[in-house]
Amino acid sequence: MKIEKIKKEILKYDIISFDIFDTLIKRNCSKPTDIFKIVENRYNNNNNKKIDFYNKRRNAESKALINTNKNSVTLDEIYENISLKKEELEELKLLEIQTEIDYCVKNDSMYDLYKYCKSNDKKIICTSDMYLSKNVIEKILKNNSYNIDKIFVSCEFDSCKKNGKLFNLVLKEMNINNNKIIHIGDNLKADFIGAHLNRIRSIKIKKNLKNASFLKLNRKNDNTEDGIILSVINNSITKKDYYYNFGYEILGPVCLSFIKWINNISLENKYDNLLFCARDMKMIYEMYNHLYESNKTINSNYFYVSRKSTFLPFLYIDNSIDNFIKIMPKEHRKITIEELLDIYNIKCKNLNVFLENYNLENKKYEVNKLVKNSNFVEFYNNEIKNIISIEGKKQFENFNLYLKRLNVFNKNSVLIDLGWHGTTQDILEKIIKNNIDGLYYGLINDNKNNNKFAFMCQGKMDKNYLKLYPSIVLNELLFSALHGSTIAYSNDKDKPYILADSINKNNKIIKQIQSGAFEFIKHIKQYNEDIKDLNSNYFINKLINVGLKPSLYEANCLGEIYEEKKVVISLAKPKKIRYYLFHLKQFKIDFLDSKWKIGFLKRLLKIPFPYYVIYNFLNKKERKK
Repeated sequence: MKIEKIKKEILKYDIISFDIFDTLIKRNCSKPTDIFKIVENRYNNNNNKKIDFYNKRRNAESKALINTNKNSVTLDEIYENISLKKEELEELKLLEIQTEIDYCVKNDSMYDLYKYCKSNDKKIICTSDMYLSKNVIEKILKNNSYNIDKIFVSCEFDSCKKNGKLFNLVLKEMNINNNKIIHIGDNLKADFIGAHLNRIRSIKIKKNLKNASFLKLNRKNDNTEDGIILSVINNSITKKDYYYNFGYEILGPVCLSFIKWINNISLENKYDNLLFCARDMKMIYEMYNHLYESNKTINSNYFYVSRKSTFLPFLYIDNSIDNFIKIMPKEHRKITIEELLDIYNIKCKNLNVFLENYNLENKKYEVNKLVKNSNFVEFYNNEIKNIISIEGKKQFENFNLYLKRLNVFNKNSVLIDLGWHGTTQDILEKIIKNNIDGLYYGLINDNKNNNKFAFMCQGKMDKNYLKLYPSIVLNELLFSALHGSTIAYSNDKDKPYILADSINKNNKIIKQIQSGAFEFIKHIKQYNEDIKDLNSNYFINKLINVGLKPSLYEANCLGEIYEEKKVVISLAKPKKIRYYLFHLKQFKIDFLDSKWKIGFLKRLLKIPFPYYVIYNFLNKKERKK
């Protein structure tokens, strides 16, 4: 029955009885017995022990019912049937009560119904088959903003709903006829049939309402930690905005997995200081501090650095042409001289005049062949080296001044970045003349030096990297801060780093996705210590598959995200297919310019098709040229 129909029914009755668990209250775990596993983990961690509480506790309730010959048993009676030491049982019992309180949250749809009852001056009671005491249940309800007139708990009356006896007791205690009360609950036998045995009108509600948009609930073989995450998502998410939900359900859990990996590696390697690199680690930096704000043993800094900001200081150390070509980012195979100098942050006045003087053309050159181009070598030695010696020295000194102010490289520091080659780490090690470790979301190259560690993928043949590559720019933008890149350093104490103009400042899509991801982190924080062994691959694959096999709706939504450099380029925004039929050359240009080619093809053709196969074919063909 829909909520609006239930409201109409409620108006006919004086007393409204609610079931508690899975009706007014939900647990942030997949199964009620997951609470026992969480209690076991909490106890073992607190006491440095390893006891099997989970299985003992699962069997104890049925043992207690047999041994006491009662309809319903109390928590004390259950614990009498667990074979552990008395002091252990006392601590475990208190821990179970506290864990139940921690994991109980209000069911938003039923809370609205509860408020409707209140606004219509209905008397509200709760009727529950439960081993927890009335006082504990009352605390759970009050913690979740329920103010209940009377609570009937089976264990305190040796009666239960499923045989109808607890409902009969309610009628007597309340001194009412059965036509004055209606009961609402999720269990067919206890809430529906049990009430009808006493001719009480009852309404059965759905037990597991699916609020999540992207994730499957109650998957087989879920571990307890996955169940916590999936339940928090389903019980907490309220918005129906695609971008917010995408951030909350997919990006948020991936960020949590990445952050927990960072924290575990940092504790193992005893890092003193975490350096989260701008811009791609801004969100991760803020999430880490939110999750581990009480951790005083490890410092964290937001490190304003980029490849572009380190190139000139590095070239000042070694300005040979071989070094100049060697550090060029791998993604640039063909490039103009102007683009080349811009990447290195080298400002050359009257460039066109120089190009003409040295017989260099305004065309794309193969980067690796420039070192054999005698005209370029002469231009580099005569002009560019001079700029590097002046500007490079200035940037080298300012950069070292910034590092000194950070005061982190005299400690056991680690660089944290998105990836993909770890170039910034390589350059930084040369500048500070010391090796440091690097933690990355993903790496293209294998870890030959044993000081670069990757969370998601490591190496070009890593299966996760092969799946991620077609939508790698989409992933970068999902993590990227909305401020500009670090381009240089100054000797100004208040502003030692210089940023490019704000980038994507009006990109509401990225803001909405990241706000959803951060809201998830806020909601999961109270359970962070209970989440040790989550299945990060499940959430990573969800993110990868959106880039690899998007639905048309997903391609339409995410294809609107744009990258803003010198011009604004949407990730995947093709023109109409009719246009391309008469402008094949423009199709080629638009396809190659698109940063998410699978999304581009999906939006263009709109039909189900293995676009990944088309992408691979076109991509390989282009690379052979």
